[in-house]
Amino acid sequence: MTTARRAGRIGRFTLTVDKGRADALVSFCRQGVRKTGPTTFVWEARDDVPDSDLRVLLVSNDPAFPGDR
Repeated sequence: MTTARRAGRIGRFTLTVDKGRADALVSFCRQGVRKTGPTTFVWEARDDVPDSDLRVLLVSNDPAFPGDR
């Protein structure tokens, strides 16, 4: 997600990531990420000034998992 080129502050922002499967892995580099369920994670920001783009990595060994091959 491109956020770093945004002009000014982001007033309030909530990102919910669902990794789909309990055995999948998810990674995103932000402080304050909370696990809210077996497969879901939430990051909330207020008055945030992005200094880099938000990148999310999902990894699974399930061949049916969507993504690049």
